[in-house]
Amino acid sequence: MSALLFGLPLLTAYYAVNPTFFVDALVPYLAFTTLLALFLIARSGQYSQVNSIKSSFAQKFNSLPSLVIFIFLVWTAAFYSIVAYMFNASYPFPLNSNILTPIGGVYIILIIVTSILGFTRILYRAFPVLRSLLEDRKYLLMTGIFSLAFAAVYLLLVNQIIVAGYNVKLTAPPYVLGGGYPTVFAMAPAVTDRAVDLVYLPILIVQLNTSVNLIVIPFEMVFATVLSLLVGSNIALAHYLITHSGLRCSTKGTVLSTGGSILGLTATCPTCLAPTLVSVIFGGVASVATIYSNVYGVIIPPVLSLVALLAGIIYISRKIKGLGAVQNPQD
Repeated sequence: MSALLFGLPLLTAYYAVNPTFFVDALVPYLAFTTLLALFLIARSGQYSQVNSIKSSFAQKFNSLPSLVIFIFLVWTAAFYSIVAYMFNASYPFPLNSNILTPIGGVYIILIIVTSILGFTRILYRAFPVLRSLLEDRKYLLMTGIFSLAFAAVYLLLVNQIIVAGYNVKLTAPPYVLGGGYPTVFAMAPAVTDRAVDLVYLPILIVQLNTSVNLIVIPFEMVFATVLSLLVGSNIALAHYLITHSGLRCSTKGTVLSTGGSILGLTATCPTCLAPTLVSVIFGGVASVATIYSNVYGVIIPPVLSLVALLAGIIYISRKIKGLGAVQNPQD
């Protein structure tokens, strides 16, 4: 799962630059990781009792008063309302980025914090098996590390939070140019529509130099948060199940977890990683690539990804319950 979720996208990203890299590195990489996975599965099920270290962090973090989350939610909505009002009040003239940037930056920070607090609370309370598993410090760290790693891969390769060669002069407002680097400014989406504004307003661009920039979109921060938490949870649950049961009942859960995660890596940006990844996997099949070349490539993959990952958590949780270790999986 780790090889497919992290190494495959990173190697695939170079495919657009050098297609022969597919044969030179990608195929040997997949072959090696497949053999390694089979070896690990063959050794699974030989679990010996070890002393697990309990952690109360997950419980404390998810025991924050609901009022705290509600306050963050209210502040997030309030700052979005301010940004939307400022944009609508200035239309059809561009909104001064010196005003929009600090308010938009606070809004994006609020939406990230609110998403983390909200989605972790939902997962923690909705899935008792996962909640019990997170009491083990090993699985808590595993979930956190893989969630952060997947978020980094997603934002770098799928959403292209780092955009190389971004044309500063065509992008930055006139009053931003000449101020040196690094610089930060917020922009409104090119299309004036309330639904689009809800997803893309404001777009925050951090220009580190003339060719390396960060582009931050509010919706992408939300989707990256929920997708990464689901991926981290699936990996922790799949690891526990495979360790304790081997291949006997873990195949379907692992397929759901990995499949949902890979779908997420093709989501929301039909002009970014998706065409390259689809070309590598399907050998440039035109009908498959076409799916990702329009609005369906933006809408369908996120929905399917979330459904598959949720199905993976439900399926693996039921299998772990069947092992008779629901209340205290580490025993």
